[in-house]
Amino acid sequence: MKQLRKDAIENRLRIENTAKELFEIYGVENTSMNRISKELGIGMGTLYRHFEDKSALCYKLIENDFDRLFKEMDYAEQNNQITNYEKFGIYLELFIDFKSKHLDTLNCVEKREFHGDFRDTPTFQKLSKKFWNTFDNEESPEWKTFKTDMLLNALSTKSYQYQVDKRGLNNEQLKQFLQNLFNMTEDF
Repeated sequence: MKQLRKDAIENRLRIENTAKELFEIYGVENTSMNRISKELGIGMGTLYRHFEDKSALCYKLIENDFDRLFKEMDYAEQNNQITNYEKFGIYLELFIDFKSKHLDTLNCVEKREFHGDFRDTPTFQKLSKKFWNTFDNEESPEWKTFKTDMLLNALSTKSYQYQVDKRGLNNEQLKQFLQNLFNMTEDF
């Protein structure tokens, strides 16, 4: 990766901070790259030199939050006192809570189809691996991969929003239904 000059780093941070403020005030969907550049008093070229589009900017803004999510998951993963069923439940709870708190930003990131699929990012791969490791080791790798893919598809932002907005589920119900669907409760 190319080393950025000090002023370029400062510009990038100004862009990130301003975007975050505008997203909080107007929402991600209602904040354009043009609005961000005008608020900063910089040209669109400068803005796009740092972020190729709004999805890339959103991804950068949410990266630190993903790091915190993974640290919480790592803590559960390292606890040898809990079963994989319990880890699955903890991961679900953490990720569903994360979804609900970052809905607009995640919608922006997941729309990034023109520049690559979110599922190809290191963040998604790490999330996938966390859930994959909770499934029974007696299962074939292909089956565990399929289950993980289906779980994360069910937890896509659009699917999550649909279940909450249209089906009226709360986060706890969603967690419970997914645990039952994937046979990840001790009752099965």
